[in-house]
Amino acid sequence: KCVSNFTAAIEPCLEPAEKENKKIIQNITDSLLNFVCFKEGDRIALFISANGPECLQSKQQEIGNCVNATFGKYVPPIDPNSGSLVGLDSLPTLVLGQKECGDISTVQGCIVKELEKCSDPTPANIVDSIFNFILRVTPCKDVMAV
Repeated sequence: KCVSNFTAAIEPCLEPAEKENKKIIQNITDSLLNFVCFKEGDRIALFISANGPECLQSKQQEIGNCVNATFGKYVPPIDPNSGSLVGLDSLPTLVLGQKECGDISTVQGCIVKELEKCSDPTPANIVDSIFNFILRVTPCKDVMAV
């Protein structure tokens, strides 16, 4: 319900192509819940027992670098004087085409590679699975082999 309320609230601000993504957002949310709740939460329990939160915390900077290197071009720069985003009125359209799906795949690979440096590979494997689980319910499933 929260996601439905959110997508309804932002709908007036969206371009027609972006409005089609409302269903994708709902699909992603449902997919995440199914992933986390699978077998009474076994996956999340495994993630926690394999020091997943600690692994994520220790790789926070590297994960940020992966995201910024891949998606930084989508976000307008910050005005150093005002601290606000420059060009907020000309944000790129939020659509999932071949380029965007490729960027998601790139950030996935980068993040997983960093998490594989933790002492236990389980958190990296689970994060990789989460990305794959989400991508299967988006147009990216048609663009690339997931």
